[in-house]
Amino acid sequence: MASIEAIIERQLKRWELQQQMLKEKPKEKPRLRPIITVSRGYGAHGEEVARKLSELTGFQLLDREILDAIINDIGIQNKMVELFDEDTRSELESWFYGMITGRIVDKSDYLKSLTKTIGSILKYGEAVIVGRGANVIVGQDKGFHLRVTASMKRRANTIAERLGISYEKAFKQIEESDKRKAAYFKKSFGVDINDLTLYDLVISTDSLSVDDVVELALLAYGKKERALWGK
Repeated sequence: MASIEAIIERQLKRWELQQQMLKEKPKEKPRLRPIITVSRGYGAHGEEVARKLSELTGFQLLDREILDAIINDIGIQNKMVELFDEDTRSELESWFYGMITGRIVDKSDYLKSLTKTIGSILKYGEAVIVGRGANVIVGQDKGFHLRVTASMKRRANTIAERLGISYEKAFKQIEESDKRKAAYFKKSFGVDINDLTLYDLVISTDSLSVDDVVELALLAYGKKERALWGK
């Protein structure tokens, strides 16, 4: 199971390798590149985009690892963290689970650990963080923020095919997922998930492939990197 320290150690090893390679190029100064956050609509292929971005940049891909780090940080069971993760379960539900496990943890504990984890990652850059409001925590001046979306029809067809369920059932699952994520953003960060100013690039996979989206995202990332961080 990942911890904050393990995540940072992987980033430092990558950094050390980069420094070693740059010894052969004395004119080049070693640098850490800003992180990328990927927000995604359920069924819009955001996970695939994040994975491809990680592969092409060599950045560490962080999705499930963030949950594992939070579990290690506040010492609670996986199921308890999942009650809070990108969701808005009732206080009663969280309290009940806490009673039967002997550890009562509220949403603020989760958010404090989430912020701590992402803050630690941010110090060393070179990571692709999937979801969890990371774009809001990081802010516009410290990372590149991508949102991957698609029409409800396209997303429902994708989920129906992926899970082997009916279009109608997939459509309902997406509606429920969108409502939960919107509530999570509003309750946790006080923002509207559909506020376009939270993202550097919002792109639909209706007509574009994952490779197309990644190509455009990397182009925009490079332009922001040069404009804000002089790289």
